[in-house]
Amino acid sequence: MLPLRADAKPGDKYFRFCIEHAVIKALHRFNEEPQVMDGEWLTGTQVARRFGISSMSLWRWMHDPKLGFPIPTRIRERNYWRLSEIIEWERHTAAKASLSKS
Repeated sequence: MLPLRADAKPGDKYFRFCIEHAVIKALHRFNEEPQVMDGEWLTGTQVARRFGISSMSLWRWMHDPKLGFPIPTRIRERNYWRLSEIIEWERHTAAKASLSKS
């Protein structure tokens, strides 16, 4: 953000310019970062909450090849899952469970 002069007031053109500059800078920063919170992606916390499990259980699911849990995308040291892959895995797992019951 540009430094505000001591005599700047909210109605002042310079004041408005500084605020507009800060907003534009924030929007550019936002657009450069991965857009993962638009409903298409889930964080590890959201995935764990979806299944009612702990983060340790989620880690175990990720590392259990028999389970076939979707592999997350790693962005800045964090895991994100595509919602569509989670839903597909749920359907596949439910279908396997119903076949084993019959």
